[in-house]
Amino acid sequence: MNYPKAIRVARSLADISQGELADRAEIDRSYLSLIESGKRQPSVETIEKIARALKIPFHLLSLLGSEEADVQKVSHEHIASLSLALTKLLLEVSNDEPTEEPSAGRPLGNTDHKSPRPRISSRRGQGNTSLARKELAS
Repeated sequence: MNYPKAIRVARSLADISQGELADRAEIDRSYLSLIESGKRQPSVETIEKIARALKIPFHLLSLLGSEEADVQKVSHEHIASLSLALTKLLLEVSNDEPTEEPSAGRPLGNTDHKSPRPRISSRRGQGNTSLARKELAS
């Protein structure tokens, strides 16, 4: 798993700074920098904090960080495409709708199938998609 890449991609798509993410995740800014540069291996608890701060499920962050050895039967291009699409979709969900805190094993948003689908905001989630695509391609 390449969690440094996953965090950089998700943060880029969320269009937030490293400092803002560190504040949201309640971790030290310099520690987040070391994680993103691959100089520190974060604990599962820290990765979960970062996922919650990014408002994406832990398993999506894992998907973003997956490498070919992690998913041998699926092409890298297919994983990168799915990762980017899923992340953009999740980041576009409007904050106006009540959603649950994402956590391991629980999907983001309203899971009651009788309720309307979440509204999509056109101004959120635009982020730096070119940087995210570059990260996913590496």
